[in-house]
Amino acid sequence: MSDYSSQIPYQDGHLVHKTNSAVFTPEECQLIIDEAEKKATEMGWTTKRHGNFPTTDLPLAELPRTLQFFRYALVERIYPLLRSQFGQFLPDGGKSLRVADGFVVKYDAEGGQTELKPHRDGSVLSFNILLNPSSEFEGGGTWFASLDDAVGIEQGEVVSHSSSLYHGGHGITSGKRYIMGVTVWHCWVVSRGRVEVEVEVGNRLHEFRNASTSNRWCNVFAAPTYTYT
Repeated sequence: MSDYSSQIPYQDGHLVHKTNSAVFTPEECQLIIDEAEKKATEMGWTTKRHGNFPTTDLPLAELPRTLQFFRYALVERIYPLLRSQFGQFLPDGGKSLRVADGFVVKYDAEGGQTELKPHRDGSVLSFNILLNPSSEFEGGGTWFASLDDAVGIEQGEVVSHSSSLYHGGHGITSGKRYIMGVTVWHCWVVSRGRVEVEVEVGNRLHEFRNASTSNRWCNVFAAPTYTYT
């Protein structure tokens, strides 16, 4: 996939990208929301999984049908997209990308979480996918300090970025907003300890993250045979 727009130039590439068309269909997005809401009636939404910057979310490991679909979509749609966007910054062109964490986030202007404070992710790359139509909420988007603005997307579209960029979830003022949030390692990093690539934003240097996780993450989202009906 090459239909995306790019921001924050660096060397011969960019550090933020958004697709100009959907990567997930509306039907796929709705199935993910439905499974998450059904699971939430059984166990509730988690609110303490991410330390100082928690989200109201459910990990994909708790959503078996979504996980099965996502593992397929990673190989067929998302990893090729990330390689085209960030391959020049990564060892082996990004052939060894692996998901560290994936989760469905719910923002709710009526008594729920409405925003996510600015932070940096402890991974190499990050992306999120909007799961419901933007007509169902006001506000939202991924805010980047380097842009001093939020990047908005439509249902099924993807915004991806260097995890080291200072960013947050721009607040919603009405409605509900569902996204899939994902952080990504490069297994070269996990096995060797560091990606020796630095990215400059303004006058500051941020590095693609040191790895402090175990190799087990490299296998969690390995792609199986896929049937999603």
